[in-house]
Amino acid sequence: MNRLIIAFIVMTTSLLFLISALHSSASAIGINDIGLTSQGQNYVYNTTSVKGYFIFYGGSFYSGKPVNYNVASVQLNTVLTNGIYCYFVQNVLVVIANGNGTYTISFVDNLWNLTPPYTVIPSAVEGNGEVCKAPNTSDTYFYFYAFPQNITLRPPFNVTLISNVSVVSGYIELRFIAILTNSDFSQEFVYDDVRVLNPSSQAYFIVGRNIDYPTRADVELVIGGGGSASTLYVYNWSSKMMLLYLYDGRYYEVPSAISYSYITAESAQGIYEYYDNGYVVQTAGNNYYGELWDISANITVVNYSKVEFNLVPAYGEWSYEINGKVFPVNSSEIGLPYGEYNITVFLSVGQTLLYEKTFKNIVVKPYVVVKSEVPSLYVNGEKFTNYTKEGGYYVFYIPFKGPLKIEFPQCYYLNDSRLKLVGVLLDNGSVAQSDVVCAESPGVYTATYQLQYLIRFPYNITVEYDGSVYHVSSMYFTVGSSVYVPEQNITFPNGTLVEVLNQTVKVREGGEGGEINLLTKVFYYVKFLYNGVYVNQLPRPGFYPKGYCISLPKELRNSTTIVIINSSYYKVKVLSPLSLRVNVTVYYRVTFVLGNYSVHVFYERGSTVDLTSNITVNDYVVFVVEKPLTLTVNSPQTVSLEGHFMVYYLVEVHYLNRTISALLPEGGLFTPGNVSIGNYTYVFSPVDITHPGAYFLNYTVYDKVIDELPTGETIVLYVKNGTYASVPVYYDGKVVNETVLVTSSPLVVSLPQSFALGPGNYVNTTSSSDSQMLKIVVLVSLVAGLLVTVALMRKSR
Repeated sequence: MNRLIIAFIVMTTSLLFLISALHSSASAIGINDIGLTSQGQNYVYNTTSVKGYFIFYGGSFYSGKPVNYNVASVQLNTVLTNGIYCYFVQNVLVVIANGNGTYTISFVDNLWNLTPPYTVIPSAVEGNGEVCKAPNTSDTYFYFYAFPQNITLRPPFNVTLISNVSVVSGYIELRFIAILTNSDFSQEFVYDDVRVLNPSSQAYFIVGRNIDYPTRADVELVIGGGGSASTLYVYNWSSKMMLLYLYDGRYYEVPSAISYSYITAESAQGIYEYYDNGYVVQTAGNNYYGELWDISANITVVNYSKVEFNLVPAYGEWSYEINGKVFPVNSSEIGLPYGEYNITVFLSVGQTLLYEKTFKNIVVKPYVVVKSEVPSLYVNGEKFTNYTKEGGYYVFYIPFKGPLKIEFPQCYYLNDSRLKLVGVLLDNGSVAQSDVVCAESPGVYTATYQLQYLIRFPYNITVEYDGSVYHVSSMYFTVGSSVYVPEQNITFPNGTLVEVLNQTVKVREGGEGGEINLLTKVFYYVKFLYNGVYVNQLPRPGFYPKGYCISLPKELRNSTTIVIINSSYYKVKVLSPLSLRVNVTVYYRVTFVLGNYSVHVFYERGSTVDLTSNITVNDYVVFVVEKPLTLTVNSPQTVSLEGHFMVYYLVEVHYLNRTISALLPEGGLFTPGNVSIGNYTYVFSPVDITHPGAYFLNYTVYDKVIDELPTGETIVLYVKNGTYASVPVYYDGKVVNETVLVTSSPLVVSLPQSFALGPGNYVNTTSSSDSQMLKIVVLVSLVAGLLVTVALMRKSR
């Protein structure tokens, strides 16, 4: 689409022939040199090259009918002649606003014939373009070319348009150049070379001379619509431009200019412009129609040693004369030896003098002028104190009688700040980094210092500044700089630790030196004086945050250990380094194991335990010592009591209607005694002791048998009812045994000396001396019952 618009612009560009020097109510706006000064002086000059600088910062705009698009043109327009024919030459920058902050640009060139019959003969022009018929005409032709490349970019950008003319092999040759520069790139385009095939011995651009149409030839750099005599409507705009011509190998600013076009058909509305030191500055506003500047010159003596030119136009073809010698003005100031001068300044264009002004009695004294921010320096080894205050500087005027050695203080100290020398700007524009400068001629030397504050840190810390690492407690830092403080710990002998946090300190302008507050955390060392004992659950000696509350438990316990803590303080707030005395007693669990039973007993750590007494397991089980045992307690442990203790059970023995309690060994045999009540004896069965608790005895009832011997002796026996008892009797003077069936109690046996053996009886011939007498169980009556003598017989293990 942009390509089509550019082609449309090219095809419809046309001439506007003005019949007077007065501007049209609709003209292109920019710089136009018509060969007439603001004082009314006419001049004519010619050149083989013109150059237009255009710097664009951005804008919004619209070209009206018939273009109707966001497009503008910047035209470098000239009048070309070979002494016979005149041509109108256009080198055009096309700018399209894309609406997104970018602009698309390209270039076109046109060639029109200003000499009758006002047409370009197609066969007479060669170039990248072509000769076409002008719109709305019957027989007018012109040459045009549209550069095929479009470039999209963001402002600001600079475009330099250059139109050159020369004669090559007897023909006019035109070269169209565009140089594009922005922050990203710079590129030069020779986008068209045009040959005009009319035999010529000369060719140049002419300014100021009347030609065959009723106006004068001009050179202009102007802003207008996008073609076809369209008007550019500007809503927002920012740019500046400069128009120059080539003379004697150097480009000069045109000597005089008006703000509006004389010849092109396009126009602009909404651009205000003014002249500022070589550039015409353009902004959105009401159009200005008039002269852009008045030619003027002024001279100022700077620091009594240099002559400064203030010239308008700033880059014109200026020269000056001193003592009969003429010099070009190549810079804005010149240095002169001591003396008084008359200086004449000239402005010319080509060979034509347009302006001159003489300045008389210009006094120049040979001083070295030193500007410094501190009121101290040494000259040739001596302190120089003669200074004045000018514009924030201490200014030293040092008479120049030969080379001077000037020494600047490296640092100038104030209270908590100093000024540190950065460098010295020399008279030739270079900067010396040394504090010693040798002045070989009069000139101006400016010493630059930077303000630094003395920053004091509360500790000796590590900082990173200006690419280096420093270990400091105080240091000078430049205002506006940043000091990086890495994370670090600082310890003090009294038991204080300061953790400096990672931070950046900004040295602010308008502040002052002194101690700086850092972001820190404070810790104090707390020493716990344990009595040689420490357990993991207790606080460890070390650094604790300021304000931290330490809590000591009174007791710690688990399944195997008991810790008793005794201290004067159980809660302490850490506000300074501390030493806390803590007594710790540790008890370890000793598990005694015997058989299927175990018992836990806690003993103090390091104690020696002598096991010489019984150990109660529970209410029913006791470990009874048999062989003493000694052990040392240094940790929780399990101890087997096998071979040293026995397991005893507390048992209850139930028999008849009575109960007795006894502590009996595990695995023992309990053999109870017999119990005689009246004519009966109860014989109890022995029991094995296998558990604590109740035992119920089995028993057998025995009947009482009384054996009355003839001798008068009586023997008492107890025999199980329903069984036979063998009782001794006399027979034939001998003692024999008779078997008697016991059926009642008591059973009295009283037999004579001799008797016949009855059925079922037998006579035992064993003598009484060979007889085994039965054991007699003696019954002793007590208050509440019977005391039974019990025989306890151990089972074999």
